Amino acid sequence: GFKVQGVSHVRGGIERYLKTFPSGGYWTGMNYLFDRRQEQLPENHNLVDLAGKPMGSDQLAEAIAGEVLSRRETTAAAVEPPQPKCCVCARPYALYRGQFHCAMRECKVPVIVCPACAPKCSRSLLRCPLCTEGYTAPKQRPAFLRNAAMETDATAKSETEFTQGSTSHVGTKFSPNRRIFFGKLPLHVRASTLREFVVRCCDGAVNVERVLWAIDPSTCGFYGSAFVELSSDVEAERVLSQASHVLDKQLAALSRCKKRKRRRPSAGAEDNPLWALKLLGTEKRVKLGFAASISSSQSDGCTFESEIPPLPASCK
Repeated sequence: GFKVQGVSHVRGGIERYLKTFPSGGYWTGMNYLFDRRQEQLPENHNLVDLAGKPMGSDQLAEAIAGEVLSRRETTAAAVEPPQPKCCVCARPYALYRGQFHCAMRECKVPVIVCPACAPKCSRSLLRCPLCTEGYTAPKQRPAFLRNAAMETDATAKSETEFTQGSTSHVGTKFSPNRRIFFGKLPLHVRASTLREFVVRCCDGAVNVERVLWAIDPSTCGFYGSAFVELSSDVEAERVLSQASHVLDKQLAALSRCKKRKRRRPSAGAEDNPLWALKLLGTEKRVKLGFAASISSSQSDGCTFESEIPPLPASCK
């Protein structure tokens, strides 16, 4: 089978890692993103050279490249980190702009081209560092589709066990109680985020007593399910109704923006019509419903209360 040595997968991705460790942890440089943000810096980075340099500027790109290159020289690593340089002139630069890609047919990965080279470079001659070294991808590819199907089955099974018992089907509806189930949450979500979402949906007229993460008993890790416990059944019914309405409305608005290729509202606007999706950090439908029972020993035995969801034991 396809095996890789010395490579590990960060549960929840680099974005969750940087939110879990705001100073950056072992991460060096910026995280390249495929959405409109384009890049992500650790929230509390301690790099003096980056102070006052706006996101997307040439000054930031050069400062980040300098930081990464300096760490390459001073820090021993089992695997040599990449060099953030322009693939045309080799100038230290760390921003992906202009949608430039490696011209090799089997590669096509994004490449860095600095502003000085962008107007005059030939896209058909661009090569990523690996292709420049003569690397060719193996013919045998990993079974990503099979792994994705296995993970989907495991997630669906865990949600069924946490909310409805192992013998019930997903469509079962439970009588109103104080505990609301949230499913398919992003792995980097926080308890304070869910609290704020619930309170804003009801204009502050509810009291969230606690947020519980649903964890897998075998790994003690969080896989996207949680319980929000309110002070009364009436409040829980109101939250469920309002939250479902808010999410449905915003997902429909987001879909219209995508179809019409319109720019989405500014992320910093207080009256952002997509505030709930931005707050939860997702563009997918979140599952909502009442938990099986607030007094269920099964639910209490598989939950964990903290600000940040727990990582699986294998990732600690």
